[in-house]
Amino acid sequence: MSDPGPERSAETRTKDWTFALVAVPGCMTSAVFGSLEAFAIADALRAGEGPKLNVVVAGPSQDSVTGFGGFEIPCTARLEDLQHASVIVIPPIIGSPEELASDNAAVVDCLGSAVDRGAITAATCTGTFLVAETGVLNGRRATTTPLFRELFKQRFPEVHLRTSLRIVDEGAVVTAGATTSYLDLALALIGRALGPRIALETARVLSTDPNPRSQQPFLLPRPTPEHPDEEVRKVEQWIAQNLTKACDTESLAGVAGLGERTFLRRFRTATGESPRQYLQRLRVEAAMKDLESTNLSIEEITYQCGYEDTRSFRRLFRKQTGISPGEYRSRFGYSR
Repeated sequence: MSDPGPERSAETRTKDWTFALVAVPGCMTSAVFGSLEAFAIADALRAGEGPKLNVVVAGPSQDSVTGFGGFEIPCTARLEDLQHASVIVIPPIIGSPEELASDNAAVVDCLGSAVDRGAITAATCTGTFLVAETGVLNGRRATTTPLFRELFKQRFPEVHLRTSLRIVDEGAVVTAGATTSYLDLALALIGRALGPRIALETARVLSTDPNPRSQQPFLLPRPTPEHPDEEVRKVEQWIAQNLTKACDTESLAGVAGLGERTFLRRFRTATGESPRQYLQRLRVEAAMKDLESTNLSIEEITYQCGYEDTRSFRRLFRKQTGISPGEYRSRFGYSR
């Protein structure tokens, strides 16, 4: 939950706020309605004291929008009516991020105008792609769903992407991670408008964590980018079949039939990782699967993943996932 900061404390005490939730075709209906309810709870908790929250749902027309799953979302305003909105919120949009900007050009224009007049822009999950189209995130940190992190990096290289974080508050723009992070975003915005006490009380009513945890445990596994380098693909296949074996650069270069320096350069170009990083990631992914689906001990899993030192493997696992193997099993394990 973000601190509104000293420069905004007087503002939060004296003015009413208009939060505009933007509904577009295919958006996540639970995020729209869930945010509406969080804002309504917060406004009720202020008990008539301090600034009021005025919340509208804006769409291309002032009728309704068909969200993901065919659910209708009633709209109370049009996009062009948002000149005076204090905060504009973009929910997750289910679909290909590559087509979001072209499908929602009017939304991008609306966000650009909001940025120009100093309104706060906020988004969850794929909604961050639309905010990034305005350029407001250039040079700033942001988060989005880990599912599309590589695509986001390619499209918006000037944005400092932090997909390990569930919430990133950069003042003028606030972004949240994967789909269910919309509640984290709602709490951050409530804290900005009504102060941390109301945000905390809202979190208690909703029985949700006011200090959202990292998304890092959800970042793995991820597919290796497709590439045309046949020699590197041979090495990738060999590593996948020999996870427990020692994989020094010389032996891997031998599998590829390349000199060591050429192999290292081509491997990083093709995969985006060094051979050591690639191997460590695959071993951690294998451990994650075992922790999810078996009752093997941490020591047994460590050995099966090619390590003899349980302590060093625990350190590697925590570095890549943000939590210990035991914590991961308690959160994601489904074996009995």
